[in-house]
Amino acid sequence: MIFEKVYENEDNIIGMCFKGNMEKALNGGLTANLFLHPGNKEIFSAMLSSYISHKELALNAVRLRLNKELADRLMKLERDSSLTLNIIYFIEEAKKAAWIARLTDGLRAVHNISKGWKPGEPIDGIINYTSDLQGITVETSEESSRTDETAMDEYLSEILEDAENGGVKSIPTGITEIDEALNGGFRPGKLVCIAARPGIGKTALAVNLALSAAEKGNRVQYFSIELLRKELIDRFVCTQSGLDTKTVATRVYNAEQSDKLMAAMHHIRHSTLTLETKTKSSWEIVENAIRKEHRLKGLKVAIVDYIQQFYIRSKKMNSRSEELTEIAERAKAIALELEITVVMVAQLNRGAEDNDDYKPKMSHLKDSGGLEQAADFVGILHDAKEDFHIALTVVKNRNGTNGTIKLRVDLSTNKFYKG
Repeated sequence: MIFEKVYENEDNIIGMCFKGNMEKALNGGLTANLFLHPGNKEIFSAMLSSYISHKELALNAVRLRLNKELADRLMKLERDSSLTLNIIYFIEEAKKAAWIARLTDGLRAVHNISKGWKPGEPIDGIINYTSDLQGITVETSEESSRTDETAMDEYLSEILEDAENGGVKSIPTGITEIDEALNGGFRPGKLVCIAARPGIGKTALAVNLALSAAEKGNRVQYFSIELLRKELIDRFVCTQSGLDTKTVATRVYNAEQSDKLMAAMHHIRHSTLTLETKTKSSWEIVENAIRKEHRLKGLKVAIVDYIQQFYIRSKKMNSRSEELTEIAERAKAIALELEITVVMVAQLNRGAEDNDDYKPKMSHLKDSGGLEQAADFVGILHDAKEDFHIALTVVKNRNGTNGTIKLRVDLSTNKFYKG
């Protein structure tokens, strides 16, 4: 075991507890027994005792419970800790390290006792110690150990807390009508699908949704392999600045346009937006990137543009339809697991162009029958046959009603507006 790395992880946990994360850490299962560094174990015990006594975590109050050496160590850990990291990730790493340490101690004990065993006895000793180790390593999860009564009590508590805070906080999409269809905007655990034929504006809408979601400081991750990184940034700059795509692509600006460009670049640079273009069309890489972004930066919304460009690399699939179904199911699963919103852009098949009423159906999702099953919301973009208007027809909505939303779009700037 590389103890330096383990101790560094513990240092981060202690420091982040003083950044308003103590209650979150305790809810995440943090205990003194998870610390392998003797000093850190003693420091956390003092922190817990002080927190219980004062109903808050105060640095000076904790220092009074420690000797000078540990008090100085605590000051350094608090000073060097980060505000932006996700403490739950570090707690999970500490649990793994504690598990390995206990397993190592157990195996060492088995080895020592085996030296005194008589013929026929080793199997009994191994069985006994294996049982002890199983008690350490196979812990009942917090979710599975709940009784129905406890779960309902927690549910009631969450309802009351949400009511006090003015209701559940959703992440706005920037378009009122879409927010209403989504019951307020993007919500945790939901898989949202936006589909269209090429050239209708599905990527433009996805860019608008990403910028709007990031506007209030929500961490957004955008995946695309269709464009070079600089071309993808061009799209975001156009939408943010209002400059047309030709101006941005040719890099020829007048003074006013240059000011708009610099302002848009500054805004995007300092936003909570991450652009991913190096996934090599591997869904496994996308999943790993989502998990990392969530652990380290508290990801709220992941946008994948678009599903038919990604593949399962880790195993052979019988058909393309089966492969896309698995991607959709895994996208929904990761949304539930991490409590984020996953927005999946999708392409429609050619049959969508044959409808006289210009309203594509869910069955037109290209090779993606599984997506219509897994998604909570499916909205299909299509030409509204009016100048500058695009219709978004909601063909599936688990938490709301279906219908058609009329939008205005300026594809020269990739900008969507409410109808």
